[in-house]
Amino acid sequence: MSGLNQIRISLEGIAHVLADNRLRVPVFQRSYAWEKAHVLKLLQDLTVAINTGATEYFLGSIVVSTQHSGMLEVVDGQQRLATVSVVLAKIRDYLLENGEDDRAATLESEFLLKRDLRSQEAVPRLTLNDIDHEFFAKTVLARPQMPGRSITPSRVSHRLLSDACQVTAKHLTAVASTSKTPVDVLVDYVDFLSERAKVILVQVPDQANAFTIFETLNDRGRDLAISDLLKNHLFYRAENRLPEVQAAWTSMLGALTAVDTDASIVDYIRHYWSSHYGATRERDLYGAIRKRTSSKQSAVDLALGLEAGARDYAALLSSGHELWSDYGPSTRQHIETINLLRMVQVRPLLLAILAKFSPVEGKKAFRLVVAWGVRFLIHGGLGGGVLEDNYCQRASSINAGRLSTTKQLIAAMAGVVPSDTAFEDAFSAATVSQAYLARYYLRVLVRQHASNGT
Repeated sequence: MSGLNQIRISLEGIAHVLADNRLRVPVFQRSYAWEKAHVLKLLQDLTVAINTGATEYFLGSIVVSTQHSGMLEVVDGQQRLATVSVVLAKIRDYLLENGEDDRAATLESEFLLKRDLRSQEAVPRLTLNDIDHEFFAKTVLARPQMPGRSITPSRVSHRLLSDACQVTAKHLTAVASTSKTPVDVLVDYVDFLSERAKVILVQVPDQANAFTIFETLNDRGRDLAISDLLKNHLFYRAENRLPEVQAAWTSMLGALTAVDTDASIVDYIRHYWSSHYGATRERDLYGAIRKRTSSKQSAVDLALGLEAGARDYAALLSSGHELWSDYGPSTRQHIETINLLRMVQVRPLLLAILAKFSPVEGKKAFRLVVAWGVRFLIHGGLGGGVLEDNYCQRASSINAGRLSTTKQLIAAMAGVVPSDTAFEDAFSAATVSQAYLARYYLRVLVRQHASNGT
């Protein structure tokens, strides 16, 4: 690891960071995640700052590490850099639409695309991760008339980028329409982003130091995804095994994003952790993992475990997942029911079942879990937290090898699951206020009535 005395810290205009460097978001970083509200808040703040003549507008810190290729890898700050790129791109598009081709070309070459001297290819000043970059290049960096500009979003991060473009274009058009010299208004935006919208640029010679700086900057209450903090903690602890941990993290992301979005990553990590170490609330997750993964080997083990379990978790989110081909149509139906009934608390237990039970035992266990879920919904009596605690305790026992069959699982839950008599009494007096539950109960009753031939 290089010495901390090699760290370079400077105060820069955020657009200048784009203009003066080639930046790359590594594959393991999360995808674009800003909602419309985040983008609009930035635009509104910039507009107020410009209109009031503010000398500076502070946008926080950006942490990058130096790569042998001469590019800078973005460890922290990719959301702001991508959003500012969208703003600059939309200003360029406005200039093109209003006959200001030369100004548009100047803006584009300075902040968005750099022409390679040898190949004459236009290369981006900011490259997003593998999931987002093609969409970003075609819908943001490319000019409006370029082929593929109207590409349909295939992921949630793509939709968010598309939303950012729409919100930005609408805001800039509205701002420009209030002036007799709209081009000057938008050039003011570019100047402000270049000179007065400031970031602290922290440039570190290697990734390990970058992760240390990242954790220091983000461990005191900044609004940051827990998954980012966890990822960077694992990367820092991995030391010379960093490539192995990065690959595992990337593989985990790939398995999860194939069926869902970035929003499921923290849920998955929490459920995976809870299935091994007992129920852990989201607010306690980072501290718990940080405490247990204080060595290189523990970080590697956790990363590999998360990678191995991600496919199973993805399958729990989708009854159409290929994993269920080994379990048959009845288990697919059970997964549909578990998701329909919103039985999120049981996922740590289901992860343990998938990891440790044979498919034969697993099929029986999934059927059992559905029955338990209905009993708990009708009978009540256990709060969601208590129920999750019980599921996680059994999951931990399964992962530790203390429970290995469905019969043993039934015995372990005997004092928790409502008895037949208690369930029948509760069902006879039950009222159902949620429409999705009422539809499910009616469907099951009709099916049972038909199977009895009455």
